[in-house]
Amino acid sequence: MPSCDRNHLALSERDRAYLRDYLQFCLMNHVVAAEALRSTYQHAEGAAATVRQLLERVGKATAADMAGQLNDAARVQTIVVARLMSEYAAAIEDLAGMMVAVHDRCAGVMSRYFNSAIRETGAMLKELEGSDDLGELLGLPRVDDLRETLDDEALGALEHAYGAFAEHLHSVARLRAWKGRRAYPSALRTSSPTASPSSSGSATPRPRAPAVSYSRLTTRSSTASW
Repeated sequence: MPSCDRNHLALSERDRAYLRDYLQFCLMNHVVAAEALRSTYQHAEGAAATVRQLLERVGKATAADMAGQLNDAARVQTIVVARLMSEYAAAIEDLAGMMVAVHDRCAGVMSRYFNSAIRETGAMLKELEGSDDLGELLGLPRVDDLRETLDDEALGALEHAYGAFAEHLHSVARLRAWKGRRAYPSALRTSSPTASPSSSGSATPRPRAPAVSYSRLTTRSSTASW
């Protein structure tokens, strides 16, 4: 049975277990994926050689030579940038899904998170843009009401979450309006490989990253570790 307190924070044991797992694993889901993609971008030549080896069933040296001749590293980077933008969009939507679940927690946090619809997550982000009070938006208890029940460390963490974290969420809401821009993220531009020479001796131009529209990438992603 759910346990309800004066702030209507109804949490079943299943939801408590889910949130504990979410903090341990799911919270890192998109970050780990993005870091793996960033590393692949930075080491595109090695990744290209590995991919060519798998595709052609040849030795490492032969694969590396083929990847260089075919300028595979550029294609790897183009694919990675598109995947990073997709991961970024999915992370925003998952965040909004969790906010919907927290707001409607009496219906079950885990259930509402996995069943939140795109229209609900979009509406939540829209509300977030115009809200100055995260606690009010999500129906959370006020810090002043909890001062007597929390120790100093927990109280400090809560005040941080209600302050700096709220501003971070507002920045995410503003960024959701981004769409259709060409981009190699600035953090990635410094590590691009040089173009490989073609058979005629001229440099083969490196393909540009495709224009990625956020609206085409907002498919609800499942949490990998649940």
